[in-house]
Amino acid sequence: MATRILIVEDSDDVRLSYVRWFEQAGFKVFQARDGEHALQISRTLRPDVVLLDIELPGIDGYTLAEKWQGDPRMAKVPLVVLSGRTGDEHERRSQKAGCLIALPKPCLPDMILAAVRGALGPNPIIRAR
Repeated sequence: MATRILIVEDSDDVRLSYVRWFEQAGFKVFQARDGEHALQISRTLRPDVVLLDIELPGIDGYTLAEKWQGDPRMAKVPLVVLSGRTGDEHERRSQKAGCLIALPKPCLPDMILAAVRGALGPNPIIRAR
């Protein structure tokens, strides 16, 4: 069975690019454009991994990640952050919210795919810069 990824990104163009990349890499892709939609999807589907933007309308990515950490169905799902936010404070907040890897935008498709695959591996990487 294909690995299920939930892509949470509010920019339609960016999200659809990610969808194409991951579908071509053999993933089963689900998508949400905001935090509330992502919460709804996660109630019915437990993805294997989440690619998460931080700056989302309504519920931001940090809050969404924290909610998932409190949900037994989602608490062990690796969260990979891909955000325009950078720096120590962003990395600290991402880790505190339960995110495994924080990547800066823009980021090359190969790096994003490698980070997601790394998050799914037996010894996931903690951060990528």
